[in-house]
Amino acid sequence: MTQHKISGVGLKVISFFLIAGGAIGVALSIFGAAFILNKSVLSAFQSIFIFGGVAFFAIYQGLKIWQGKPESLKWGAILFAMQILSFAYAGASYTFHTLFKLALVINAFGATISTRFGTSLNAALNSPEPNYIGINIFAIFAFVYILVKIINFRKVAGK
Repeated sequence: MTQHKISGVGLKVISFFLIAGGAIGVALSIFGAAFILNKSVLSAFQSIFIFGGVAFFAIYQGLKIWQGKPESLKWGAILFAMQILSFAYAGASYTFHTLFKLALVINAFGATISTRFGTSLNAALNSPEPNYIGINIFAIFAFVYILVKIINFRKVAGK
């Protein structure tokens, strides 16, 4: 049985964003946990195990994509799907991105394009942020690119 591999410059770029963004996320989660440990053990736990865990998983899947392992595409697609939408409404908020975010942000004042470098994972039920919705254009492109790669791989592999 032949082991098929995935390849392409686009996949290398996507894996770089997952690996580099995940590494920043792991570093931030450890630094954040150390900084807030004396204030809140629960917040430190959340920083290390939730944010750090998702960031470490992004590194792991990014490495598997870089190596050309097709089973990693599913998880890469899920990680980018998690980055497509960000919002704040009635105190609830959610945002997640690894390394880069190019977003169309709509709020009460209109629509703008926003960019962010770095890694962020934030979910809250008592957020002071004003209401907005953001759509990460880069994450949409990465997600669609991965889906196309999955479809093409299944055609080639006969699955």
